[in-house]
Amino acid sequence: MHTNFSRLALTHVFLALVLTCITACSSSSPVVPTDDGPLISFDSVGYYSKGRIQAVVDSALDVFMTGRNLPASVFRSRLVSARHGVRLYKVAYKSLIPEMNNQEATAYGLIAIPDSILPGAPIVSYQHGAVFDRSWVPSNPDGSIEIQFQLSQFASQGYIVIAADYFGTTAGTKVPNSFGALVNAAQACLDHLRASKQVLARRNITPGKLFLSGWSQGGAVTNAFLQRLEREQIAVAGAVTASGPVDLVGFMAKPINDPPPFLAPSFPVAIMNTIITFETYYGLNGLAAESIQPQFIDAARQFHEFQIPFSAFYEAVLFDTQQQRIRTMKELFTQKFLDDSKTATAAFWKKLDDLNGYRQLLRTPYRCFYSFRDEGVLAESVTPMISYQKNLGNSSIEGFDAGANADHASVYLESIISAKPWFDSLR
Repeated sequence: MHTNFSRLALTHVFLALVLTCITACSSSSPVVPTDDGPLISFDSVGYYSKGRIQAVVDSALDVFMTGRNLPASVFRSRLVSARHGVRLYKVAYKSLIPEMNNQEATAYGLIAIPDSILPGAPIVSYQHGAVFDRSWVPSNPDGSIEIQFQLSQFASQGYIVIAADYFGTTAGTKVPNSFGALVNAAQACLDHLRASKQVLARRNITPGKLFLSGWSQGGAVTNAFLQRLEREQIAVAGAVTASGPVDLVGFMAKPINDPPPFLAPSFPVAIMNTIITFETYYGLNGLAAESIQPQFIDAARQFHEFQIPFSAFYEAVLFDTQQQRIRTMKELFTQKFLDDSKTATAAFWKKLDDLNGYRQLLRTPYRCFYSFRDEGVLAESVTPMISYQKNLGNSSIEGFDAGANADHASVYLESIISAKPWFDSLR
């Protein structure tokens, strides 16, 4: 494969090899039936021993930072060491898809329960970043290094960690990939929270305060989820986002019209995936045909539904094999779509604007991490959250620049390093 292959894809390729060597989990426990409520069942997907948890910092961190701006050594000593083993369960639960007239759907997620759990142990609900393969979802923690960091830095430290797969991402699911559909992502997270509390009740565990954390796409989902929780008057003790785009129009329009030299080669994936999701979930019929160059539509649809791997999509769409270079936005998208990105008045762009995640006054203590060197989510699409909330009178929000050389992965690590002691202080 060409050397310009996306660093994100390389990270997961290397991670899969590492995990094959260091994972020692089982999934032999039976499905457990449940009483009335969203919970359908929960099934063991393994046990991470204290040593297995420590391997996340000792070994997987190096894989995660392969090809990044900063070496793993910048973060290793600042990440906490494992304290407890963790039991992992895949949760199946009932939910609704708001964009499809509240169609009922079975959704899935993860709950991680530490050994020697104490009464009142707090919950961290983690909202994950983009997945390009169904093996990367939270309910399959062996395939997701970002989830493993949540286990290392929170579950192993005595926190209960929960994480919802978004609609359409779990293997065997019957609904389309919902990438970018934030309203149904918030619904899935809310129902997963309720189902997870049912799991805890069955295990005679009374949880404590609720915290939220999310990275990249999960940062945007965290904002949508937090707004929903506050409207439902469900208390959240604190929320942390890393590279979470809230100005969704700017998130796409600036890379299209004024891309920085460090923009990730895989960035058009976010645009294409969102286009196809909006066509499906919001009834924007014909959107893909009028937005994506015709020779790339079939591959984009196949990739959106996890029918081809990222490597095949990269070679078929993102990389021009004849000229040995990354294709430009003008080559990937139609002139109409490019023109519409400048005015943001067409239906697609209006829907993006409707989903902007910073206009509701939030009451929850909130920390927002970003970097002006982030190749995946430009800082300009993150920072409006801070200024807008302060203009509304929110005095509990803080913004943190992760550093001059902090790339997408580095922002995530800075956020969880900061979140652990801060969450501890709010427990």
